[in-house]
Amino acid sequence: FYLLDGTPVLRRIENGSYTPKQVIIKSLALALKETVPIIFVEGVAYQTTLLFWAKEYTEKLKLDKLVEWVEIMPERSSKNARILTMFEQCSNGELFVHPDAWVPFKFEAINFDKLKTNNRDNVLDVAHYGPLVAITYRRKLEDAYHEAYYQSLAEKSARKRSLSIAEAVPC
Repeated sequence: FYLLDGTPVLRRIENGSYTPKQVIIKSLALALKETVPIIFVEGVAYQTTLLFWAKEYTEKLKLDKLVEWVEIMPERSSKNARILTMFEQCSNGELFVHPDAWVPFKFEAINFDKLKTNNRDNVLDVAHYGPLVAITYRRKLEDAYHEAYYQSLAEKSARKRSLSIAEAVPC
């Protein structure tokens, strides 16, 4: 997710069957490529274990200063109820879907049946967290984005003038 004037934007989806290690590596690669400082992981079942290993792996690679893994808990309603709420949030402008994420989002949305409990809804499940993340972690995300942005400016400036990062930090 990105925040656009405080509104979450589902930016990109990597959807598929991956091993836990592949999930961690793909998540880190995407976070670094997109300059995303925080990766949110649903705090239920398998994901809780994944979170532990993701943090461990990130520290081992010495990337823990660039990317933080944060556990996020689902609300107490059913997954279908959360997804239906997310659809309302989309139509109310409380959540946007970037064109790069639109096809997988639309595919699952079209095939979603609110009466079934076994929908293919991985993308929709991720999307429903957007508004929650934007509200709960807004300040943390904004601080991290600003820090990453200014660090990026400092690095570009340092490269142009052959200065150290400490000398190039903008005022």
